[in-house]
Amino acid sequence: MTSKITVKKRWQLSRYVDAVVSAGGGNAVAATSQITGIVWDGCVHGLMGAGQIEAEIEVETGIADLCCLDEGQFIAGADDGSVRVVHSGGVLPLPGGHNSNVNSVAVSSSKKLVASGGQDKAVLCWNLNEPSNEPMRFEGHIDSVNSVDWNTTGDNLLTASSDGMACVWDERQNHWQAAITIPTGLDVYSAVFAASGTTMVMSTEMMDVVAFDLRAETKALWRKGGYTGASHCLRASPHNEKIVAVASNCPAVTLLDVSNGNVLGKSFHHTDYVRSVAWDSQAEGRLFSGSWDKSVAELNVSL
Repeated sequence: MTSKITVKKRWQLSRYVDAVVSAGGGNAVAATSQITGIVWDGCVHGLMGAGQIEAEIEVETGIADLCCLDEGQFIAGADDGSVRVVHSGGVLPLPGGHNSNVNSVAVSSSKKLVASGGQDKAVLCWNLNEPSNEPMRFEGHIDSVNSVDWNTTGDNLLTASSDGMACVWDERQNHWQAAITIPTGLDVYSAVFAASGTTMVMSTEMMDVVAFDLRAETKALWRKGGYTGASHCLRASPHNEKIVAVASNCPAVTLLDVSNGNVLGKSFHHTDYVRSVAWDSQAEGRLFSGSWDKSVAELNVSL
């Protein structure tokens, strides 16, 4: 099985693109940053399907990650340690936060829980049914938490860290605990659930991508190298459980077969680090990519 990746549309911005998410209807939202003196500031941009750039919402600090909460509402992880709800009316920080940069944010499939991972080694989780409460704190990592991801078939949380550990957390008797811990011995940059939550796909400091069968815990299914730059963002397709998109500093967007690691497609349409990829859950084959070349591309993936 091979795929073809074509660029359908491109939005050119004036700032570095750190994260991109689908907003439905062919629209996207991008989190961007720029440096003034020694200070980074952030901005969230609405990218319309017709090609225009609208709804620029300024944030006084850099934004490392962005995810969709609901229509017109997004969760941003910021460099000042805060996790914020961003919408057309402004920016609202959630209570509590990290003591250092937020690396990753994710919303559960139930839309009830928001998780974040930070450089302070912490994993935080907010219950949006009780938005005024302080977040739950998960203890388990001893170095920067680089990635968080929720299972689409339930409220299990996957975290990955520079301590070389990936953990799957679940709630037992009203207490979150690590149900599965996979020691890799490597700095893990990003990790996602795939294949209905039975498989974990991760990228590491060795500039490779590795898959594990979570039912076998420490048994690696496959390992694929050959990248010439780190991969800081992986996203599983919501339409085909066998496909994961990889954003790499090569710079490239790569599609991998979850079952064996085979490359299904690769595109070098960006000219600088590709920092983010995002599938459109409403349209099969629509994928967005964001890069430090200050652009976002809408891609068409045909299998």
